[in-house]
Amino acid sequence: MDCHYAELLDHSDEVVLSRLGAAPIAAVVALAYMVARRKWFRDAESASVRRVGLLLGFGAFGFAAILLLPVAGVRVLIDRDTAGLGRWLADGFVATAVCLIYGWLVFLSRRWHRPSAA
Repeated sequence: MDCHYAELLDHSDEVVLSRLGAAPIAAVVALAYMVARRKWFRDAESASVRRVGLLLGFGAFGFAAILLLPVAGVRVLIDRDTAGLGRWLADGFVATAVCLIYGWLVFLSRRWHRPSAA
């Protein structure tokens, strides 16, 4: 057994358990955010604040995708090392998917919530 395979076996359960542990926390935070948004943030100013949040999410996940996907390519093309490649690709694809979702939400928020001419 080589060192890369031993490293994967040693830390694979930690990765799965940390992601399973983070999922319920993320669900509770998302639910609390949705309840707070419906209860307290309904005016026009909060709509612009929501747009800024969407743009920040778009930028953050886009930046993560820009960093993660080339790292996977560099490891394969230059180093000829495929150890841990699935992790870099999976994280990069998830970041890309979430970035596209945020981009779509930004598009919808700008399309449907234009300020009225006063």
